[in-house]
Amino acid sequence: MRSTIGVAVLALLSASCGGKSPVAPTPPPPANVAGSWTGNLQSSNWASQAVNALFNQSGSSVSGTWSASPNDWNGTLTGTTDAATFTGTFTISAPNALGAGPRCTGTASVNGSASGVTLRWTSPGFTGSCTGMPVGLTWNLQRR
Repeated sequence: MRSTIGVAVLALLSASCGGKSPVAPTPPPPANVAGSWTGNLQSSNWASQAVNALFNQSGSSVSGTWSASPNDWNGTLTGTTDAATFTGTFTISAPNALGAGPRCTGTASVNGSASGVTLRWTSPGFTGSCTGMPVGLTWNLQRR
């Protein structure tokens, strides 16, 4: 009789627990940063530059192009976004400071906020093929 009661209690406990593992909540979707953006690129060693950018997005993966004036800077962007932040890498192609020779090239790691309206990303700066690359960077962009 005792074994019958024990089996009945175990069956009741198993049925009440459902026998299923808890389900983790679904994470929020990544911020949508695809589209055209405009704003400025501030640097601690260069004057502020007007920036235009076009970003593409597939899920959390982001890629795109950017250009800045008046110094004829341009490059690419790759990275990832979650619900509120972006982490990635910008490339730069810029005229040689000597006015002749090949263009300077470099990369900069960036991170910061991501939303559907504004982006604010910071970076220690570009490292690359020329001296005097922009450092102490802040990207301030607004959706066009």
